[in-house]
Amino acid sequence: LFRSPNAYAETLQANGGDVTVTYVHGIAGGDLDILSLNGVAIFNNQSNTPGDTADLGTFPAGTTLNFTLHDVTAEHNWSMGQGSVNSDGFVHAYVANNYPGAGSSYVGWEDETWGDTYADFNYNDLSFTFANTIAVPEPSTMALAGMGLAWLLIIRRRK
Repeated sequence: LFRSPNAYAETLQANGGDVTVTYVHGIAGGDLDILSLNGVAIFNNQSNTPGDTADLGTFPAGTTLNFTLHDVTAEHNWSMGQGSVNSDGFVHAYVANNYPGAGSSYVGWEDETWGDTYADFNYNDLSFTFANTIAVPEPSTMALAGMGLAWLLIIRRRK
C-alpha cells in the first residue's frame, strides 16, 4: 500500500505556450472517471483510449493548472495538491517532472477513497502526461519546507 504523503503534493504549472495532455492508461475498476480542467471535461476512461491527446490551449508561464478527477460511479471528486483539498484528506494525484521527457509531467491518479473496495493508493487508476508543464509543490508544502529549513539553521547556529 502506497499513500502519497502531503510532502509530495504537487500541482502543475504551464511553462508558457501550448499545453497538451495525453491519456496514458486507465484501469479504474469499472468506474466512470472524468479528467477536467476548470470544470471542462477532457477525457473519460470509458470512451477515450491510451494515446488519445487533447490540446488544452496556450497558457502564460506560471499559470497553475489544477486538474480534477471525477469518479462518477462512486461520486468522488479529487483535486491535485494537498490531501486537505479532498473530502477524505488524502493526496489523490502523484505528479512527476520530466516524464516522458524534459518539459513534460506525469500525473497518476487514485480514484477511490480510503476504505473503498478498490482503493490501493498505487496511483495508477488513470494516468496522463502533460507537455509544456512543470510540477510544483503546493504553497503550503513550500511554506512547511521553508519553516523546517529555518529551524535547522537556528539549531546549527546554536551549536
